[in-house]
Amino acid sequence: MIKSRRLEPIVELAVSKEKNAIQALGDSHKQMREEQRKLDQLIAFRDQYASQLNTGSSEAVAVNTLLSYRSFVTKLDKAIIEQRGLVSSMAAQLGSRQSVWNAARSHKLGVQNLLDSTRAKELVVEIKREQAESDDRRYPRATFGNGTESA
Repeated sequence: MIKSRRLEPIVELAVSKEKNAIQALGDSHKQMREEQRKLDQLIAFRDQYASQLNTGSSEAVAVNTLLSYRSFVTKLDKAIIEQRGLVSSMAAQLGSRQSVWNAARSHKLGVQNLLDSTRAKELVVEIKREQAESDDRRYPRATFGNGTESA
């Protein structure tokens, strides 16, 4: 079996690994965007709610209502902190998957270059072999009586 044929399954495996890595990277991007969207919504809701609290504090508001508002804003602040942590974790995962994809892509390109180079070398060898056969047909070598060729 020629070397290029033996390399083809290795290239196919490298291509498959790169596809899997890019799929995982895409999934991480999607999750990251979704978690960032949730964080943005929490922040917007908290700001809106806090502004209502501030507007309401200038008016006569029952103490229980004011305490309830503040308690809810505190819970929103905690949720925002947790969501920021999740977004940060997703960013780290995204970076990791980016690195995995970069490594898979580099490996695939290296193996493909090796296969291309091997095929080019095999082509040169094949062309030389065909040229030698053509020359042998065109210019048969004279043989002497003892079966040796003349040069």
